[in-house]
Amino acid sequence: MENVEAAGRELDCLIVRPEGSSTERWTVPVEQPLSLWVNGRHWATLMSTPVARRQLALGFAYFNGLFEDLSEVLGLEECLDDPNRISLRLARQDLPSSPAILVSSGCGQGVVLSRDWPEEPVPPGPPPSSDQVSVLMRELQERSAMHREIGGTHASALSDGQGILALYEDIGRHNTLDKLMGHALLLRLDTAGKVLVTSGRVSSEMLHKALRMRVSTVISRTAPTDMAVDLAERFGLGLIGYARGRGYTVFCGGAPAP
Repeated sequence: MENVEAAGRELDCLIVRPEGSSTERWTVPVEQPLSLWVNGRHWATLMSTPVARRQLALGFAYFNGLFEDLSEVLGLEECLDDPNRISLRLARQDLPSSPAILVSSGCGQGVVLSRDWPEEPVPPGPPPSSDQVSVLMRELQERSAMHREIGGTHASALSDGQGILALYEDIGRHNTLDKLMGHALLLRLDTAGKVLVTSGRVSSEMLHKALRMRVSTVISRTAPTDMAVDLAERFGLGLIGYARGRGYTVFCGGAPAP
């Protein structure tokens, strides 16, 4: 469960309505930098919601090809003197040059340090039924406490097709997948063949992370891009968009059973 209190900040705002205006306290989502250091070098600064930062750092490093297994991680430490800094120690020494990039919390993360695509299609999994698609999207929305309390955030969840196994929220939709992957790594939860449910648009970068997770199906409340659809077809990934109410659009992977 995300820490909603840490994710929001109250501000005095002027609320304007047809019947008049008033000054009220309004809660907005918090955006803070997280400085990621890898083997003593500043690697990247991630703009994110300041919760589940260990999961965020670990998932981000994994998706960008810095390690393949948790056994390669020697340490993951939050700095006591600087809450906006986290250090990752890896066994490998042949790391590429540190880019010290700033990764936006917006529509795209701006850079993918390693765009290595899988050599094989994703493992097949039974597509969720129509009822399951609706139930999973509804559960994602109902369990997105941060969005209900504050608004302005995205949510993504990992499912076994029956229910939600883990859910994370953030101002950045890419960050939600980083947090999910970090969660799975820390708990040694196998993501292969699982279902990924997300509130955000599925871009090629989002699809790349889904492929790295080796999930069998991605369900989104909104749209995929054309490149995401092409990649999903190439690697045999089921891709469902516009999952709202009892309706949805199947872009590839075959229609779920009624």
